[in-house]
Amino acid sequence: KLEETPDGALTALYMDWDLLGADIQTTMKFLDGVIDRSDFPGEKITQAVQETRKVGLGYMGVWDAMVLMKIRYGSEESFEFAEELAKRLHDGANEATERLAEERGVFPLWETSFYNPESELFKWFMSNPETIPDSYRGSRRLSKKVQRDRKMKYGFRARHSYQTTEAPTGTI
Repeated sequence: KLEETPDGALTALYMDWDLLGADIQTTMKFLDGVIDRSDFPGEKITQAVQETRKVGLGYMGVWDAMVLMKIRYGSEESFEFAEELAKRLHDGANEATERLAEERGVFPLWETSFYNPESELFKWFMSNPETIPDSYRGSRRLSKKVQRDRKMKYGFRARHSYQTTEAPTGTI
């Protein structure tokens, strides 16, 4: 919730989480439509995009929002805010893609994806594997130093194979 001060500056009073939730639903629907209406530079790219229907809902301006809400960047409060924001984006995007799958159908490669509880990939993923297949080197051992808690949601009907992104890694 933004407010303009008498001198014309903007200040944020608080984060309107309900409005953010509604905006996530609208944005996911918009991003889904972009896939259908875009012209891609080649047939292989068009096919890959349409088969996976990857979208990249992300966030920008987190630091700016914290400054406006007078939250010191790097403080415990900022970590809590960023964690809540990321959780709401992730959960909202999952809800939206599930709703869009009901309305418009799942992405074409859903059957073989980790979203399908009957797929081999889902079963392998949920088995807490110690190795990962590598098409060039056979298989590779996963590091024991990384905790791989299953906090993501899998095994549901999804319109998009990916819903969120973290810049710059998700940047084209």
